Amino acid sequence: MYKNYITGQTALTLNLDFTIPNNHLANTISCFVDSIPEEHFQAERLN
Repeated sequence: MYKNYITGQTALTLNLDFTIPNNHLANTISCFVDSIPEEHFQAERLN
């Protein structure tokens, strides 16, 4: 019932060399998150 697997048999390759278009929703979300003051995160961490 046991199958012999080779360690290097499978590989997950991720293509990290890509750019998101300027009009993509991810850029809007990124700008919104970046606009949140850092003090807000610090206050939440202390409570």
